[in-house]
This record gives sequence, C-alpha cells and structure tokens, in this order.
Amino acid sequence: AVQELAFTLASAVTYMDKLTDLGLTAEEVSVKLYFSVSVGTNYFMEIAKLRALRYLWNLVNGQWSMVGPATGNGQCFIHAQTSTFYNAGIGVDSNMLRATSEAMSAVIGGCDALTVHSYDATLKNPDDFSERIARNISTLLKEEAHLDKAVDPAAGSYYLEHLTLQLIDSAWELFLKVEEKGGLMDAFEENFIQ
Repeated sequence: AVQELAFTLASAVTYMDKLTDLGLTAEEVSVKLYFSVSVGTNYFMEIAKLRALRYLWNLVNGQWSMVGPATGNGQCFIHAQTSTFYNAGIGVDSNMLRATSEAMSAVIGGCDALTVHSYDATLKNPDDFSERIARNISTLLKEEAHLDKAVDPAAGSYYLEHLTLQLIDSAWELFLKVEEKGGLMDAFEENFIQ
C-alpha cells in the first residue's frame, strides 16, 4: 500500500509537471485528473489506503496553489475497482464474498466511483449472471448496508485513523525519495521503482 500510494502520487506529479510545462494551468490539469486504484483483500488497509491517497493528493495539490492560481477545491476523484489478483481459480463462488469485502473497503475508504469485477472474471468472459451479481454488490452496499448515507463511515475509528496516518507518513517518505531522484521517470530509469 505504501509503494502504491507513493508511486501513484509521483505519477500524478509527473503529469502535473509535464502538462503545466506545456502551458496548462494547475487548475485545468487538477480538475481532470483522477486516480484509479485496485482494492485488495486487506480490509482495513484498503480503507486506510484510499483515505491516505485523498489526504496526500490534497497536500501535493496545495503546493501548486502556493506557486500559482488556486487549483479548485483540491479534491481528487478516486475510482476503485475490486482486484482479480486474489480471486480463487477453484471454487469461484468464494470470489463473491471477496468482491463484496473489497467493494465495502472502497466505499468506506471514500471512493467516488466503484467497479466490481464479476466473480468468474479470471476464468472466462463474464456471463449475464456473473455481471448481475457484480452489479448487485453495489446495490447491496447502498440499499442494505446504507453506506451511501454516512459521509465518512471510518471517521473516529482510532485504528483506521492511526493506520491512515502510518500510511501517509510512510508513503510521503517514499514519495520524497522518488522526487529526490528527479521524479518518477528518473527513479524508474535508475531501477529504484522496480
């Protein structure tokens, strides 16, 4: 999660740098930028990861406001998708529970958009039934768990707040190392990221 956050942030900074160098304003770039992340099976870590991403981007985005015109509201758009990496190849029905847990982490973590992959996506092209089940997971979280009613369901949880802060600190430290190497592309060419 730390590496994913740091390298995602470094990637966003690279895009901001390149596009502002081409003449676009930071605000024009910032409002069009969105983050697409995969949500794995580590329930609390994934919640904290999305919360940390939003905080870190607001921190970085604020730096452009200091050197130029304000960059809008500084909010980032986060698209989360359930991971197929952890899906079982045998007994694929267990992937329905896995996808539900991953989707719940994403919603509680504060994603703006959610894609739930079908439970049999690793084996074949999804059929109508498996796609329907994937769509129903979002409906279940909204209509049965009422997760759309709470502004920040994770707020105030000591464990999640602490975990989020740990991710922020560690990812920020790694992000700064990447920036010290000249940014994402230079760090990649030095084999630091690999």
